[in-house]
Amino acid sequence: MQEIIQHLMENPDLIEKIKAGTVQMIGLTVEENEFLKEVFQSNLTLDASIRKAWRN
Repeated sequence: MQEIIQHLMENPDLIEKIKAGTVQMIGLTVEENEFLKEVFQSNLTLDASIRKAWRN
């Protein structure tokens, strides 16, 4: 998950597509894809969200 989030941070256009629900990350479960969408749509700070993802 760390590598995926790092990749997304380096490619902000993908973040926008995830937020819009137009793409999903291959190799992730439905739940993991929903988590990424939730993280990037939320008002949480990204740092807190990343730490939460890394614990999972």
